[in-house]
Amino acid sequence: MKCKYTEFIIMCLVLIVTVVNMVGLAYDGLAHSLSDLPKGELVQSIESADKKLTLNLYKASLTGVGHAVRGEIVDAKNQEIKNIYWQLDTKIAEGFWVNKNTVNINGNVVNVDGEPYDSRKAIELPDASLKNLIQKTR
Repeated sequence: MKCKYTEFIIMCLVLIVTVVNMVGLAYDGLAHSLSDLPKGELVQSIESADKKLTLNLYKASLTGVGHAVRGEIVDAKNQEIKNIYWQLDTKIAEGFWVNKNTVNINGNVVNVDGEPYDSRKAIELPDASLKNLIQKTR
């Protein structure tokens, strides 16, 4: 009797750990954070016209995924670094300053003080996905 009770407790613990792991992985996959991106290889570094900010563009090779481009802004005054750009599936890393608060990276316009560009957020769902089917029926 004691053996079955121990097996039951172990199975419950394994189930709890599995569920917690699955929830953690799902949250990690859905929460698009630009804080833990790979460094990559510096390709281009461009100062703003007022020399207060620098746009650095990096190419990263991702095992099993391909290539990506990361863009960061470096504040010259306090050397604070902020990731503002992440694009998967590209080897092209070209950018320029549009004005003192805006950059253009690979044709995508990004406000350096606003929302960063993350290509993972722009991934379209297939036409046959449940979400698209529901939207088409409305």
